[in-house]
Amino acid sequence: VFFILKKENNNWELEYVTENVINIYGFTAKDFLSKKVKHEDFIFEDDLESFRKEASNISKIVDEEYDYQPYRILNKNRTVWIKHSTKIIRDKNGKNSHYYGYITDVTDEKELFNKLELTDNILDTTFNNSFHFITLLDNKGKVVKSNKTSTDILGINEIDVLGKYFWDCPWWENEEQISEIKKDIALILNCE
Repeated sequence: VFFILKKENNNWELEYVTENVINIYGFTAKDFLSKKVKHEDFIFEDDLESFRKEASNISKIVDEEYDYQPYRILNKNRTVWIKHSTKIIRDKNGKNSHYYGYITDVTDEKELFNKLELTDNILDTTFNNSFHFITLLDNKGKVVKSNKTSTDILGINEIDVLGKYFWDCPWWENEEQISEIKKDIALILNCE
């Protein structure tokens, strides 16, 4: 949705909004322009205070553009996450005279992010609570992640092994083991 706000008598009035506003809000451009409804009517109650703070800060910034933190609006019984960018237009005296911007539905993106975050938390919990020694290596054999079990064995922290070659880590008891590991890793690396 593209919109334009114009300052008149110290109030910000909606001057223009695209017809596709109906896709996000369920109301027409005419409904918004006639002041039957306004944007704030739809903002999720838990997000309204932070939205108002951000909106009041726009008049104080020196930048030409402002991106709000994603927030939720309610469209009937459906929650919609939106991304809101506003461009600031100033008059010849440097005072804000117009705002124009875009409101984009990012619900699918937000839901995907939440699912990925949940999956990441599950994987991290499984990784760190496994009784197995698990260490992830990059393609050169350097440690990029090591689980709690593998570091607890020696009483070290993960930071002590990150970035080190696997065979240089304190898990190995003798040179023969190190030599065998280096050979195995070299075979793996040469196969790629």
